[in-house]
Amino acid sequence: MTLTTRRPTGLPAWPILLIAGVEKSGKTYAAAAASASALVGRTLWVGVGEDDPDEYGAIPGARFEIVEHDGTYRGILGVLDECVTELAKTTKGDRPGLIVLDSATRLWNLLSDEAQEAANRRARKKAQQNRKPEPEGDATISMDLWNLAKQRWDHVMDCLREHQGPSIVTARLDLTSVVNDRGDPTPDRVWKVQAHKSLPYDVGAIVELPAPGEAVLTGVRSLRVKNAQVARRPFPQFTVEKLWTEMGLAETSGPRRHTTSDAAASVTADDRAAHTAQTLIAQIADLTQAKGIDPNVIVRDWMDSHNGQHIKDATDVGALELLRDDLAAKETPA
Repeated sequence: MTLTTRRPTGLPAWPILLIAGVEKSGKTYAAAAASASALVGRTLWVGVGEDDPDEYGAIPGARFEIVEHDGTYRGILGVLDECVTELAKTTKGDRPGLIVLDSATRLWNLLSDEAQEAANRRARKKAQQNRKPEPEGDATISMDLWNLAKQRWDHVMDCLREHQGPSIVTARLDLTSVVNDRGDPTPDRVWKVQAHKSLPYDVGAIVELPAPGEAVLTGVRSLRVKNAQVARRPFPQFTVEKLWTEMGLAETSGPRRHTTSDAAASVTADDRAAHTAQTLIAQIADLTQAKGIDPNVIVRDWMDSHNGQHIKDATDVGALELLRDDLAAKETPA
């Protein structure tokens, strides 16, 4: 395997921006106003469980298009994928397209509701099979259903990461009680984003709106933003364009690169490697017999050089290939 490397560009990439706010704090307005920025071109708006922002089309300079879909997870993911493809084709010059997802809170609620419905259907089916009354209330959501919901959430985030331009994700912000190690509430309270718990890690910048007219920058990946490492930096007169400008995106930008992990592909690769190892072990056994070598010697030598591992359990394809080639190079007894 040849090692592939690249040098860092040193350029800022267009971020996925999370705007989380309390009710009527202006998060949707801020996202709509961002479409008026001279830094971006076409803006595509994907609403999930929220009223369409038709009136915000009257914001001076606003030029966003509302994307219609059927309200299902697959419908939402499908139009987001189409948005990424469409903007990649239609973006001209240095002005990238903008994608707005409003809101992540409603998206996670949808995925959670899907998991609950699936759990309820399972419980009803099991009751019918056992000829018992259907259970009342909601069934317990099993871990496999929560894992499915998380996978679907990740698919949406991965779709936004593929977009080589800015994205804005809105979410609700609540002041919640802190619980202690025993699970009991304490007098302390913290602001919490209402969505999947990974959302703050999925984005490149977070702005919280704890009250109308009040904005706080709580996190940003940037070398250019002043006091970027301050936990809660007040952002007076916040606009999305001001944040983009602070991040240096008005001057230059580079491509967003994201190192992905693929569990299915990993399992497939492991299965393929295991099959290759077993094929090599069979070839070694055939060569051992053909060369008149005591198989116990091969087993012992392998165990001595591989911390006691029996050769039948070997997974090191490279070492197995070397052993096979060494045996093949030996002279066959007359």
